[in-house]
Amino acid sequence: MNVTTSGTATGMPGLPEVWQWQEQLVGFGTRYTGSSGHAAYVDWLAGQLSAVPGFTMRTDRLTFSRWLAREFSLTVSVPASAGRSGPVPLTYYYPYSGQTPPGGVTGRLVDLGLFPAGNPVVSGYTEAFWAPARGGIALVRTAPPVFPLDLAQTVTGGYVPGQISALAAIEYAAYAAAQVNPSAARREERRGARRGGRLDRAARR
Repeated sequence: MNVTTSGTATGMPGLPEVWQWQEQLVGFGTRYTGSSGHAAYVDWLAGQLSAVPGFTMRTDRLTFSRWLAREFSLTVSVPASAGRSGPVPLTYYYPYSGQTPPGGVTGRLVDLGLFPAGNPVVSGYTEAFWAPARGGIALVRTAPPVFPLDLAQTVTGGYVPGQISALAAIEYAAYAAAQVNPSAARREERRGARRGGRLDRAARR
C-alpha cells in the first residue's frame, strides 16, 4: 500500500467497491460450514485473492461430518374465517435440528407465548413448559438478545450510499440499540415521527 504526502491511501478499494463486496457476501445466503453458500463464498474469496498481483494462493482441503437441510419450509392451514393459509416466509433452519420424513410433519400449531428466559418460576428448559404442545408444533416468541451489537465499541463512522460517515454511524448505533432493546426501538420510532413532523413543517414554511 502506498500513502501520499497528504495522508490519503492509494491503491485501496473505494467505498462503492467495498459496499458491493458486502452485497455480494449477503447474496451467498446462509454460510453454514460446508454448505453451498459457504462453498460459493470461499470460491469467490479465492478468486479475489488470486487476482492480486504477486499474491500466491494456496488452499487446504478439510473434511468433517456435518448436517445440512436439503429443503425446509413451513405451511399454515387455517379456516378462512381465521386468516389466510399458505406458506410462511422463513429466514433459515436451525442447524443440526434433525430431519423429518420425506413428506414432512403435520400437526396443530400451539402458541406457547414468550420463551421465559431467566424466569426463576417458569423455565423454558422444563418439560412442563412444552407439555401443552405435545404432539403438535410449538410456536415460541423469543426476546431480543441483551448483548450490544457493537461489542462495547463506539461507532465512529460508517458507510451507506449517499450518506456522510458520521450520519451512517449515528443511524447504525440507533439500529443496534433498537435490535437489543425493544423500549429503545419504540423511543426511536417516536423520535423519528417527531423529526418527520418538524421536517414537514419546515418544508411548508
